Amino acid sequence: MSDSTADEPSGRRAPKSEILKKIKATEEQVRKIMRSAEEQKDRILTEAKREALEIRDKILKDAHEVAEKKLRMARAEIEVERKKIFERAEADAEKVHSITTLKIDQARAYLLEEFMRAIDDQV
Repeated sequence: MSDSTADEPSGRRAPKSEILKKIKATEEQVRKIMRSAEEQKDRILTEAKREALEIRDKILKDAHEVAEKKLRMARAEIEVERKKIFERAEADAEKVHSITTLKIDQARAYLLEEFMRAIDDQV
């Protein structure tokens, strides 16, 4: 048995040119496989980047929608509180008005009483 791995089945050795052709063909196959693998890698990376951008865009859209919803809710709560404050202020103003009207009526009655007393004192 020969120590060459390029032996023909009949036991003869293949010529060096045949061996070189086989080596070159194998190298070309390796280059094609490498190019194909590189192209596949590029396609996968491009697709992954596209998917990542889509995911990011969806997350941003969802976050924006959540923020808008929270803002609407906060504005509604503020409006409810504002109305409560105005209602309390109106009630307080009504109380002050009632008290003031009562005090004015009491002051008129007192002044009338004092005026009548002054007239009675002079008569």
